[in-house]
Amino acid sequence: MRLTPAGDIRTPSPAAAALVVWRLTIAAVALVGFCLAMLNGTRRWHWLGLYEWSQLTTLFAFLVALAGVATPALRPGEPVLDVLRGAACAYVMITMIGYRFLIGGDYGMPSSLLEHLVVPLLVLVDWLFVCRDQARLRWWWPVAWIAGPLGYLALYVQGAQLYGISPVFTFDSASFWPNVTLLFSTFLPLFFAVWAAPRLLRAASRTVGQEPQPQRA
Repeated sequence: MRLTPAGDIRTPSPAAAALVVWRLTIAAVALVGFCLAMLNGTRRWHWLGLYEWSQLTTLFAFLVALAGVATPALRPGEPVLDVLRGAACAYVMITMIGYRFLIGGDYGMPSSLLEHLVVPLLVLVDWLFVCRDQARLRWWWPVAWIAGPLGYLALYVQGAQLYGISPVFTFDSASFWPNVTLLFSTFLPLFFAVWAAPRLLRAASRTVGQEPQPQRA
């Protein structure tokens, strides 16, 4: 007795298998970077690391990459996944750019290299070149993505009041809120750039594909 007809057994395509491997690679690199940062060069887990933007965005990139493996199998073309992928890309771009140019960080430690350079670049490549549905996201999603930094700001203030953490700006200084306001003013342009990049690439690829071929004499 055959419980499953042979015709119902589907073998994953090479492209689908490659996508799974790619997303699992992003998840693995993000998880390693997050764990190394939380250990902070010791053998003890530092829970206050969860107040760091870098750790939270790396953890978010890990979860979104895992969702990128499971969601297409459950609901192909799920638009929520593309919203989350865009948010993850926007947030790790803040991590990469802010770490290098705002606080002048370096990549001497493996955790810094993974969290602030390798993971953001992997997520950016995934956003720009893997799949095509992200080019269809509505224009208001970059505005909605600002909820992530706003939520982190509330967490940051709470951590500064309870534990005295101030990894970027000193909370009780007179320049704290002006600096935060200036920083937040850069987020929307960055988020819209992340949103628009796949559209521009898709439009460019169409233009190249439609270029007339030179006629032979």
